[in-house]
Amino acid sequence: MNGITNIAWTVGLCFLPLIAYLARSWVTLGLITSSVTLVYLLYWKMLPESPRWLVSQGKYDKALVIMTEVAEKNGKPHDPKVLSQKIEKLGEKLRTDKTVQDSSPLDLLKYPQLRKKFLIITLCWIADTCAYYGLQINVYNLAGNEFVNFFFMALAEIPGYLASWYIMERLGRRWCAVGAFCLTGIVCMLPGIDMPYADIVCSVIGKFFGAAAFMVTYQQSSELYPTVVRSLGMGMSSTVASIVTILLPYVVLLAVYGKVIPFIIIGIICLAAGLAASFLPETLNENLPQTITDAENFGRKQKFFSWNRRKMSISRERSIKLKTSQRSHCENDEDTNPHSTAIVLQNADSVAIAENSDALRELENAPSDESNNLRKRKSSDDETKFPLPGSAAGDYRSSEALKQHAELEGSCLPVSNENGKDLFSRDLN
Repeated sequence: MNGITNIAWTVGLCFLPLIAYLARSWVTLGLITSSVTLVYLLYWKMLPESPRWLVSQGKYDKALVIMTEVAEKNGKPHDPKVLSQKIEKLGEKLRTDKTVQDSSPLDLLKYPQLRKKFLIITLCWIADTCAYYGLQINVYNLAGNEFVNFFFMALAEIPGYLASWYIMERLGRRWCAVGAFCLTGIVCMLPGIDMPYADIVCSVIGKFFGAAAFMVTYQQSSELYPTVVRSLGMGMSSTVASIVTILLPYVVLLAVYGKVIPFIIIGIICLAAGLAASFLPETLNENLPQTITDAENFGRKQKFFSWNRRKMSISRERSIKLKTSQRSHCENDEDTNPHSTAIVLQNADSVAIAENSDALRELENAPSDESNNLRKRKSSDDETKFPLPGSAAGDYRSSEALKQHAELEGSCLPVSNENGKDLFSRDLN
């Protein structure tokens, strides 16, 4: 969602120089850009209320209606009664949950580890705003057409976001932020070299790395702050950075004394942020802190020169986990098959022993000329009633055939009757 939001911002930024060129007046430009916000007034009808907030307020019926619509759109309809019970249980949990504490801005400075993270993240936010807005405001000090320069600097953000999106999901947030800030600072130092159009090229490349740094810093700060102060911490860091942007127009005005001065100031701030960002813990593939205590202990066991590298994509990991789960399920089924086979053989042999015993008694009392016919008929009936798969089907009485059949089925359990006697070695005579 972070990447989609930033790319959508950049698409609108690419249209801004065209609107400014056609408006030709800052008043007209302000009216056009402000009128777009009227679309948000339609959100009250299009955007549903948060189900969690409704549950916390005890409005279970409204939450049930919204969750039912969400389930239907996702193709996973649920029984309304079951869903209503789950919502009520969630409401009870929210009422009885005592882990969420009231937080204040002082909590960000009260605890040492949280204070260190807050100061470093705030410095990263300041460097982001200086690189992003400073280079953008400095566009009228560059050579060439202002509108064209603005467009290409805005367009450079899209590959910066995509590159940051990919790298921070593979190599982690920490070193991605360090690399983005350091490269932004180095690029901003290069306009000091006397080369034609160096300021334009460095501004576009600096905007590329600045956009990458902004995206990874936003993601990293949302993961480092614990849940109880996450919105407060991000809001404080963003507010401090916004206050610093008030000074950026005056920094850009220093270009009258030297066109390279704004670049050097921005570059130094970004290099300082890159060095400080290396002391933040990695959050990729880690259990994120929920409480202030978790935030104090988070990242203490991580080494400085280390990262939680993702060796494959998220979709690939999910596919492997699914295949492993299915393979484990099949192996469990195969493990139960020998036991089932042994039970079937045991039951079949027990019945066969009883029936063969009755048949032997009849043979003892039957005439000799009918004995062979009765034996053959009884053997044929046994094969029909209790067929065995494979090679054992035609040789039921053979103990070797029964053992071979059990081995083929993977049976590792002894096949015996209720008296404990091995059925493979029984003597019916």
